[in-house]
Amino acid sequence: MNQLARSLAQKTLSICLLVGMSLSVATAAEPAPQVAEQITRFSRLLSLEDPQLLIDKPWAVIETGPSNAPKLLEGWVVDQDTDQIQLLDWQGDLRRLRFPSDGLQRPALVRLLNGKLDVASLEPSDYVVAWEYREIDFAQRSREFLQHLKQRDRNAITIQTLLDTARYTFAAWIQDDREHALELFDQLEQKQQTFLDIRGVPHEALVELDPFLDWFFAAELRTRSVLMTRNGHPFGEIAHLWLRMAMLPDDLFHEDVKKLVAGYQLLVGEEGTVPELSSREIAALSEQEQVDYWMYHLRNYVSMPTLLMRNVRKEVNPALELKKLGDAAIPTLIEHMTDMRPTRCQSRYIRYRHMHVWPLRYGDCCVTIFEDMTKHQIFDREAKTHHPTYDGVAAECQAKAQAWWDAELVRRRQMP
Repeated sequence: MNQLARSLAQKTLSICLLVGMSLSVATAAEPAPQVAEQITRFSRLLSLEDPQLLIDKPWAVIETGPSNAPKLLEGWVVDQDTDQIQLLDWQGDLRRLRFPSDGLQRPALVRLLNGKLDVASLEPSDYVVAWEYREIDFAQRSREFLQHLKQRDRNAITIQTLLDTARYTFAAWIQDDREHALELFDQLEQKQQTFLDIRGVPHEALVELDPFLDWFFAAELRTRSVLMTRNGHPFGEIAHLWLRMAMLPDDLFHEDVKKLVAGYQLLVGEEGTVPELSSREIAALSEQEQVDYWMYHLRNYVSMPTLLMRNVRKEVNPALELKKLGDAAIPTLIEHMTDMRPTRCQSRYIRYRHMHVWPLRYGDCCVTIFEDMTKHQIFDREAKTHHPTYDGVAAECQAKAQAWWDAELVRRRQMP
């Protein structure tokens, strides 16, 4: 090859290398449209209607609660003035907190005679003051997360790991840190596959990344809503969480979620319609009035997971009060066996190889009280969830109960 030909060949090779490098850079900077679209959809894991809300917002850590039972909140400061702060937390909840006024002393829980803190006295209102506040570098935290993620043992990959990775991916993307976002997204796909390889696929519908994240995000919201229910949060706040679940794409529990949204909305509309009465005032009511009173207050009794027991707070149990009323309560119990309104009682069952936590509905509670009172079984507890309203057999249980009660009344009339 002569010198001219050799020079042309070298220039051609250099041009090809430069073109190749340019294409690589362009590919890294401009991912496939479906990848960009998928990352943008991760905004649902923060329940954001407007993803632009996070742009240029600082990330803060806030300490709230009693001094000896503090709670740390982290998130984006979306609004702030001298008196209050609005924080969008990692789970997508918009929290409104106020700064302490001059002279306000931070409370502390008292210790009981056994030396333990009186945690039963805690109320949601104990966590509305931002006692300590500091901003941190979220971009640095995201990079530290990615570094730890790459080093994490494959057996230590959890559902929370995957949800957090998706949130970090979206946050980096919306802040225009695209290269970091794509690196996170690559790790997310790898770690999801690792998770499925080790744990197996809970359901064939969950192989793809989007439905996988949706399903477990819904499970996260569901668990949080049940904890909020148990801790006495207003039904309106709890209804908001279930509404967020209902706005996710259809998952394996979508019909149950929609029914619970409707049920909580009914509870919100009924709040305060039946006032608390003293024991003397309750005793002065007729039997049917007492049944109606305790049936209303059944919604507010916290039980986990056994309904017919006193809870840790030693509160009066409406289920036991209905049981004490005996025959007078049976027609009302039967009537409410198809009642889909939720209560503060908690249910646990395994489905698709994962533990699920749900609120018991009125219908579930009424079937349990009826069976315990009459010693007559109307529900097969070998069913998939152990609760009639979730298994879709509440109407069948109601029919069995009514048939038994009709027969029992006939039998009693025929007795000498």
